[in-house]
Amino acid sequence: MAEQGERSDKMFTDDSIDARQERIEELKRRTVKLKKRSIRHLIDPITEDYRFDWYAGMSKAPNEKPARRSVSAGSSKAKAAHVQRPPCQAQFANIPMDEGSQSEFQEIESQVDEYPFPNIDLYLQQLVQLKAYTLADSIGSVVVMRDFNVEERVLQVNSLKCVYRRATELTDTYSWVYSCSCSLDKHKEVSTLHKSLRVDSSGFQQEVCIHVDVCQRLLSRMDSICNIDAETIFAQNQSFGDHVYSTSDDDDSTIFQLNESFDVPHIGVLLPSSSPDFPRCGVLRNDKVSSVMCSCGNIITYDGQAEVVLNMGHYLVGYCVLRDYLHHFLHGKSPFFTFFQTWKQNLADCGVDAQELSYIKFVNAWYGFVSLLDLDLDEGFSCPKCDGSPRGCPSILVCDGTSLAFRRSMLTSSREGFSQYCYFPKSSTHSDRVYVKNKDLRTLLKKYCSSTCKDHLTDDGMNKLMSLAAKESPTLHSFLQFIQDGTTVCPAPYRKFLQEISTNFSVCSIMTLTDQVEELMNDLLTGSNLRQHPEKWASLHRNIPVLFELFSADVSLLPLKQEFKELLQSLWNASLGTFTGQDMQVHTCGNVMHCALSYFPSLPQLHCRGHFGMDNATTSKSCSKTFAGHPTLLPGVFTVFCEHGVCYGFEIMETCESPNIPFTILSTRFERAPEVVVYDFACGLHAYCLNRCPVFFKQTKFLVDRFHWRNHKACPGSYNLSRYPALSYLNSQVNEQSNAGLKRIKGQLSYMTEEHFLTHCKLFLYHKNTVVRNSFP
Repeated sequence: MAEQGERSDKMFTDDSIDARQERIEELKRRTVKLKKRSIRHLIDPITEDYRFDWYAGMSKAPNEKPARRSVSAGSSKAKAAHVQRPPCQAQFANIPMDEGSQSEFQEIESQVDEYPFPNIDLYLQQLVQLKAYTLADSIGSVVVMRDFNVEERVLQVNSLKCVYRRATELTDTYSWVYSCSCSLDKHKEVSTLHKSLRVDSSGFQQEVCIHVDVCQRLLSRMDSICNIDAETIFAQNQSFGDHVYSTSDDDDSTIFQLNESFDVPHIGVLLPSSSPDFPRCGVLRNDKVSSVMCSCGNIITYDGQAEVVLNMGHYLVGYCVLRDYLHHFLHGKSPFFTFFQTWKQNLADCGVDAQELSYIKFVNAWYGFVSLLDLDLDEGFSCPKCDGSPRGCPSILVCDGTSLAFRRSMLTSSREGFSQYCYFPKSSTHSDRVYVKNKDLRTLLKKYCSSTCKDHLTDDGMNKLMSLAAKESPTLHSFLQFIQDGTTVCPAPYRKFLQEISTNFSVCSIMTLTDQVEELMNDLLTGSNLRQHPEKWASLHRNIPVLFELFSADVSLLPLKQEFKELLQSLWNASLGTFTGQDMQVHTCGNVMHCALSYFPSLPQLHCRGHFGMDNATTSKSCSKTFAGHPTLLPGVFTVFCEHGVCYGFEIMETCESPNIPFTILSTRFERAPEVVVYDFACGLHAYCLNRCPVFFKQTKFLVDRFHWRNHKACPGSYNLSRYPALSYLNSQVNEQSNAGLKRIKGQLSYMTEEHFLTHCKLFLYHKNTVVRNSFP
């Protein structure tokens, strides 16, 4: 027992180090050659007496053979039967350990209710006791370990995490820099940092997760026993370059890959009721209810609230029936007529004759019930988190349209006078904002960057590309000469960057003119090596991912080479040129008129839209969004959500969905344009906004949601939301999820009047907002 209990510390003893010294030297040599291999090749041969069975979750002796199974190893039943969950906190006393540790643990365990262990201590203890971690090399540069369930406070059986560390030089000392696979974006930033950082130990702060924290404790003991320190390892790695491991887009060169899935919780709530005690079955009475005369002389009309019924004048309807349909409406998809027929049949089965009560009377009772609900709908269309921000309104918007609508013949409101005529001259043209203006040059450049063999340039095509580049863009020509390797295929590190600038889209989609981007560009153009500054390197990843990926793929570009510096300067000048000119100014128009087709209670209209010179122009678009439309129904409604999933309102679309609808909402209801706008047609919306109010949207980032990005074949990757790690938390499908609910009630709302349609849309979205707001801590 004592022998087995001591095995968890065996890898740290001096005897084991001497016995495996030769093997460690071999591991070091293999570590350097790992660039094209998987980490799985190093897990098994780490140490023969410290292996881990990933399926059973139990340690195995070197010569122990696995138990014979009665079913095939590849079947799902075999895996399910072979998986054994780690013991919980109360079962730790049964794990073999030495007498001193066992008595000490039993003493602590007896007091666990009074003095509960912190999660980090439990995590560390379970990893050591179950041997649920593995070192990929002798210096602990990669540690694979079981994940930890914070709520249940036990190890997770089928979830692994990988913690990386590397020796880094600071201005005053040497230090370990850690990253974890639980945040792949952060790991990518840390792994591509320069080996020598221009910050001191006091200014270097690392974001530490629970996996990194427990790994630091594990490795600190090994470092002290094995005399491993960051300075020594840093000196040893000097001969290997800046990276011991390298990754690429190929699957066989990826060190470790985790496929994470995130489930968004949905919590159901009940709408408030003025009378919680209502009968189980509702009764319709076709009787006329009269009023009574009060002793004070006033006439009091009987409302039926005391008896939990709704008085409709000539008949009464039980609240329970109306509340029943209320929840059918909010959570189901059965039409109102289906509910009415089912309810009448249930009454008939109970011996109640309700044949004289028509469907129209029941519908009118429902409309009256909805109008009497004690709900502040206006207050429900706001987010407490966004309203409490310095802006006082949402800074990140997710918007989209849905086909839910009513009949065009029922439309009574009009937008006449909504947009007061106010002409604004044309601003910079689209061709001025595109970096490569020559269409033939863009086509050749795309073929040069293509990764498929059938699209590669021929020798004549390559000569034509270089001659056109020299004529149209000398800076691009110099950069192409700099990266050319004698073939007609673009080198892999530069493909994505050249594909970005060869599209027919504005340069400012790559470099949004925010204060952070301006600071980054000044640092780059003045010769600063951002990889030596962790905060600036992370800022480059968040704001200009295409440059971050380029500098990560080719670290020799920093500090900027002269050929690339000239190209980057010309790109920056083209982006700045979009917003320079006397005619481009933020519009402000008065005489605002309310439109009944829009409902944004927390975002009142500040000024009218006006008329712009580009409103009468027709432009050819490489990316478009068109719909056939319904012959009798309106196109639908356009909803706007904040980053926290709260709907701020909606607008009924009289024409097919187009960039004009979100542009009108953004330009008339915001004092300052939002920082980020997520839309399935963000590329077209960006161009639409730049053609009308470029200065107003100068610092706005337009992004395509993750679900629809796969349909954008010709758009630059700078519109891809997935490339921005700072927005990885954002649920870009919040509109699609809400629209799916709206489509469920399409059968009830499609043939209502405009007034009832608006009321039911407000009620449905109010309930969705209530669910989201109640989930806030």
